Amino acid sequence: MKAGKQPPNIKLGDGSNIQELGDLLEKRVTILEDWLSDDSLWKER
Repeated sequence: MKAGKQPPNIKLGDGSNIQELGDLLEKRVTILEDWLSDDSLWKER
């Protein structure tokens, strides 16, 4: 998607902003990875 191409076997919108969507998904993955690796968020209370 970052290369401006639709992923195989799926179509996301009309493809006009596919690169932008790829960038946004990459940022989301980074945030989720940060949260996942932060053990203080997952302590039992």
